[in-house]
Amino acid sequence: RSKEAVANIPDKTKPGHLRVSFFRPFYSDYRILKVAEDYSYALVGGSDGRYLWILSRTPELSDSVIKTLLGEASFRGYDTGRLTWVDQSLSK
Repeated sequence: RSKEAVANIPDKTKPGHLRVSFFRPFYSDYRILKVAEDYSYALVGGSDGRYLWILSRTPELSDSVIKTLLGEASFRGYDTGRLTWVDQSLSK
């Protein structure tokens, strides 16, 4: 599935901060917390610490990458115990 959205950078002095709208005129703030050098995955969180996503170009990530991303999220105050892990076998 896909969903179109509009995003902007509200303050160019704060890298990684985005304002995104899936339903205009309502926007939400997101933080890009970590990105792989080759852009194969990213860790994105909501500005209030309640929402967190691990985005990947592939259905699976290595255990070491997942551990790194969870560590980064925890360090930044996100509750990784609340993550819902989606069965990616259907996307292959």
